[in-house]
Amino acid sequence: MASIELATEINFSYYWNNMLNNQSENLSVSLESLFQQLYDAKPQEKPRLFLEYCRLVIKAKNLSKLSIEEAAYKIAGVMSIRELEEPLFEQITELAGSLELPYHISGIQPGDGWARLVRLVDEYEQSKNSPKKS
Repeated sequence: MASIELATEINFSYYWNNMLNNQSENLSVSLESLFQQLYDAKPQEKPRLFLEYCRLVIKAKNLSKLSIEEAAYKIAGVMSIRELEEPLFEQITELAGSLELPYHISGIQPGDGWARLVRLVDEYEQSKNSPKKS
């Protein structure tokens, strides 16, 4: 009976590790692809793609596929998109730029800074989904 339980546990562990590895590879490919789409997109599509990109980076960080510094680096990497220059976009990319640096240089606690970055992305999403005033 113990050998069946052990075999089941090993099979589950093997399946879980393969699934996580595949998910990690898919996230990397998706991030790179979405990053390129964001740069190549028409100006009116860029806010939506920026939000999708941020959400995918946040997902990768939450799945421990990226560290806070790596995730911040990826988000900060889009700060040169001129069509997105608006206060929230700038706050997100500036904070990400600070979080990609080591704590002893930036002075920002990584966990606190990351939580603030996620809140800013949420705020950006709400601003894009709220009805426009005429």
